[in-house]
Amino acid sequence: CHGPLLGSALDSIRSHTETAPMPSQFVRTTLAAAILGASSLVAAAPPVKSIGLELLGTYSQPDPAAAFDESATEISAFDPRSQQLFVTNGADGTLDVLDLSDPTAPALVRQIDVSGPLGSGTFIGDGANSVAVYRGIVAAAVQADPVTDPGAVALFDTDGNLLNLVAVGALPDMLTFTDDGRFLLVANE
Repeated sequence: CHGPLLGSALDSIRSHTETAPMPSQFVRTTLAAAILGASSLVAAAPPVKSIGLELLGTYSQPDPAAAFDESATEISAFDPRSQQLFVTNGADGTLDVLDLSDPTAPALVRQIDVSGPLGSGTFIGDGANSVAVYRGIVAAAVQADPVTDPGAVALFDTDGNLLNLVAVGALPDMLTFTDDGRFLLVANE
């Protein structure tokens, strides 16, 4: 599966690490060199067929001039079950929810406010930096006000109802569900 050169390099690394511990940097460097060396032996891949794109529809903020240079629409996540697109809106401090059941005419359904008190605690949000969706659960990385305070991940259903609020580090900037949905990974700035 690895090819003869890569397979023997991996076996060599395994046998060396079993008899005497090696610095992890050496293992990474050796493995990287083995992978790079093995890739030159692989036959050239067949040419990729061209991919065509077709514009189906567009959506614009209600006041595009006011949203200019404010990251008004930066990160989006699509939920196939509800046919909705969840979009971070930096200008308004919200998650915009767009109906894409007719992709030729995306329409704003609602806005989920994440720029104020969230939940029953004392957390004050200051806008969403990222959004991810997994099987009807919408996760938003919400920075705090002030941004140096710990942020939160707000979990919503696709109707915008808050399900849970989880404290994370300061300025959560990106999040994603694992493929099986068991974990939600959050990167904090």
